[in-house]
Amino acid sequence: MEKKINKREFANEIKKQTNYNEEICMMIVNILENNFIFYNKNKIIIKLIEELNISIEEANNIYNISSNIIKTQIKRKILHPFKNQN
Repeated sequence: MEKKINKREFANEIKKQTNYNEEICMMIVNILENNFIFYNKNKIIIKLIEELNISIEEANNIYNISSNIIKTQIKRKILHPFKNQN
């Protein structure tokens, strides 16, 4: 059975890479969850700016970090489709 990244793990990975606290990271995950990350970049950037009261540069940084985490998970699944994803 494959291991999928859950919301808490995703938030923890964002926390490691941004140094935001857990509450803010969960807010980021919720914004991303409500907007398909690879098709709604501008909408996500605007939501991050509005809800976290951050600059456009910081919102872009969060977006890039988050999309890289997701891409890494997808790449692992493609390269090792039957391996446990620990």
